[in-house]
Amino acid sequence: MWDPSQVVDFIVSAGENRYSTLGVLASIKFLYLTPEKLCNALKEENVLNVLKNMLGKLYERKQLLRLVVDEAQCATTGGVDFRKDYGNLSLFRNCFPSVPVVALSGTACDQTRRDIMATLHLRNPFVSVRPCIRENLKISLTPKKSNEDAFKLMTVSLKDDFPNQCGIIYCIKKADCEKLSTFLVKEGYSATFYHDVRFVFHLSMPKSIESYYQECGRAGHDGQLAFCIMFYKFSDYFDQQSLIYYDPLGNKVAEIQTAELVNLKKVVTFCENRTVCRNVGISSFLDEIPRPCDVNSLAICDISESQDRYDEVDVIQHVRDVRDTIMTNFSTRFTTSFLVNIFLAKQLDKKRALYTGDVKDCAMYGKGADWNADNAYRFIQKMILDNVLEECLVCEPPRPAYAIIRIGSNWPLEKYSFLMVQAESTEQSNRPKNNFRAE
Repeated sequence: MWDPSQVVDFIVSAGENRYSTLGVLASIKFLYLTPEKLCNALKEENVLNVLKNMLGKLYERKQLLRLVVDEAQCATTGGVDFRKDYGNLSLFRNCFPSVPVVALSGTACDQTRRDIMATLHLRNPFVSVRPCIRENLKISLTPKKSNEDAFKLMTVSLKDDFPNQCGIIYCIKKADCEKLSTFLVKEGYSATFYHDVRFVFHLSMPKSIESYYQECGRAGHDGQLAFCIMFYKFSDYFDQQSLIYYDPLGNKVAEIQTAELVNLKKVVTFCENRTVCRNVGISSFLDEIPRPCDVNSLAICDISESQDRYDEVDVIQHVRDVRDTIMTNFSTRFTTSFLVNIFLAKQLDKKRALYTGDVKDCAMYGKGADWNADNAYRFIQKMILDNVLEECLVCEPPRPAYAIIRIGSNWPLEKYSFLMVQAESTEQSNRPKNNFRAE
């Protein structure tokens, strides 16, 4: 029978050696350690480390039976940037070569699994994979104009959909967490530790599909319906890119940076999708058999629930008009919104873009006058994701960094398909679409 009293959370202050006695060693069944504490102890120079000596004695007595690594995805190329010592856990294998290693992760695509095996020096491991999709999670994206707009949308949803319910809100920056926390407290909400939460909000787009679904998985552990809502704007993509490129000390490994950008591209592709079930998208990105959500379930995703209709159309001439506009006005600082406004023939801020000519002379001017803004933005954004256009970061302190648009590498093109929304109301709702009030 398992005795909870035999579980030890190893916390040792300087000079403390009470865990090194054989009597205490014999009583320990489970030893919980952070990767930082374990790797620091196992470094070659730490010959007098209490923990290292204790583990050595356990190993000699054949009582060190297994190393279990939880959240093993942190040992991958992208994860070690967040928790560096996950990437150093091979020290354990070097010190105790005969001890089996078990690695556990809630979400890991095929490449992530290979990275885990390599980082932890696993030898011909047995791999057990079960589907990660949970049928009680209702996944949806809600468009936002800004983070401040998302704050307001959240409070509406908290009041109408989740009264007296517990949930988690993820942000990509510490400052956003502090700002949002202050805002919610002023609105009369409290923040505390979580357990069986009913909803997970993402203030902005996360940096990878794996981390996104890991975070979504904090909800609904009781098996009941839970909501996972991301407040999304395409500029989240630019914000995340800025964080990846930001490396003031020049310490970021190029391989890690490239892997993070690849993962980020997958997330924004997932977010921009309007036709493929969210569960299918997630399972596909994680190299699993696609599992569409049940259309009769309350946990149906926003895509499967949507009544919008899309027609695939060839917009190659519009693409060429955009290219010609940029190439003939090379000194102009075209941004996504500036290009959209030219395309829609809307009012422009020419001063900010350093544009001195007559916009009516642009090849793309007014060509999308019969389009709505949602389609127009998706059109430009799709070209960026397809490398037909390229975003270039501009940093001019003290002004915030911003992105200008240049011609991308994916040329020449003979045809370019675009999914044009054909619903009567093409603008998405400005608040979460929950068809179930959490009780």
